[in-house]
Amino acid sequence: MAYAGTDQQIRLQQRAEELHTWLYDTPGCCHPGRFCGTDDPQRLGWDVIESALQRDQVFGFRLRPAQERQALAERLAQLGCQLHTWDVFYATVADASATLRSQPAMPLPDGLTECVLDAGEPETRAVAIQTFLAEQGMAPFSSRMLQGQLGPAATPYLLDGAGRVVACAHAYLPHNRFSAHEKTAWVGLVAVSPTQRGRRLGVYINARAIQLAAQLLGATAVYELVAPGNEPSRRMVEACGVRHRPELLCGMATQQENRFTV
Repeated sequence: MAYAGTDQQIRLQQRAEELHTWLYDTPGCCHPGRFCGTDDPQRLGWDVIESALQRDQVFGFRLRPAQERQALAERLAQLGCQLHTWDVFYATVADASATLRSQPAMPLPDGLTECVLDAGEPETRAVAIQTFLAEQGMAPFSSRMLQGQLGPAATPYLLDGAGRVVACAHAYLPHNRFSAHEKTAWVGLVAVSPTQRGRRLGVYINARAIQLAAQLLGATAVYELVAPGNEPSRRMVEACGVRHRPELLCGMATQQENRFTV
């Protein structure tokens, strides 16, 4: 199994794998991919959250009502942590699919090949995707997460004529069977090589991840996270029919100022 990123990111990827079963078997938990998280803090319990924060120095909060932001930030401040949030974009699969069908077809540019990671293939390609993500300044998932070896996941990617990864995205189901969001997929890790910018590959690969979330994972809805002020990502997500939902909150608590990238 392969990990990538900074030393801290690698430690957290390893921790997330160690706790994978616990995250999916514990009411109130969810799996943000690189660390522990919750979609129901009261159900999980603040003693569990505080213990995880002390251990990992990071903890995720997913799909909570936005009106909880102030109380959550104040509670975390008492623990010496900051709350970093993203703008939440959400759509049912039916709505996103309708938007994508209404748009002109987007043929793949000549010289590029579309692939999807397979759980049974050697991890060489997953490692190449991890390396590509890190080169674009994004914190990767572990190779087993990308390949869907730990749970349902889909990682579409594009190769150029030389066999190099030039774009990728990822979809998986972060929420466990106790959650109202069990069939809601997270879509992210969308990255495009600087050499391929301006060809709408971000929209293309993001749309493929949404389609695969429905086809392979059985998702009925998807959500994506965009940093406030990131207009290119916002336009890409909205082009796929996923709409800003300001009434929802997704964020992470850390003991440092810098957030992970999504």
